[in-house]
Amino acid sequence: MSDLAEQVAAWENDTAVDAISAAERKRVYTALYQSHLPKLDDAGIVDYNQNRGIVELSTAAEQIDPYLEMDARDDITWCKRYLALAGVGSVAVAASSFGIPPFGGLADLSLAVLVVVAFALVAIAHTVDARNAPTTGEQSPAIEGE
Repeated sequence: MSDLAEQVAAWENDTAVDAISAAERKRVYTALYQSHLPKLDDAGIVDYNQNRGIVELSTAAEQIDPYLEMDARDDITWCKRYLALAGVGSVAVAASSFGIPPFGGLADLSLAVLVVVAFALVAIAHTVDARNAPTTGEQSPAIEGE
């Protein structure tokens, strides 16, 4: 239990285990002892012996692994895709204003429709991706000593 409290405190404070303060460790220890571990024990996720301070994963913990796995895709974030599309749209509008091909021959309304359709397609792809993504894409923190 003590090792677990130290590791969680280090994750929460984005620091190494040996750099956490006694207050940070105690705050996490108290929360684990009074709330989190008893609830996880009741749910069958961990086997928690409160008197001895021993915590072990139960065999049922494997059932929640798919929900805890992180999406390790290393692709472009959606905000960058929208930003790039806005940049391309701006360049297209500027090219149209100055008569630069191929946008110079497009009517303003046609160009506006083209940009709106492009944003709609990216938004649809974003929605589909978000619905199919198992997690937020955050990397899980490394456990010291592994």
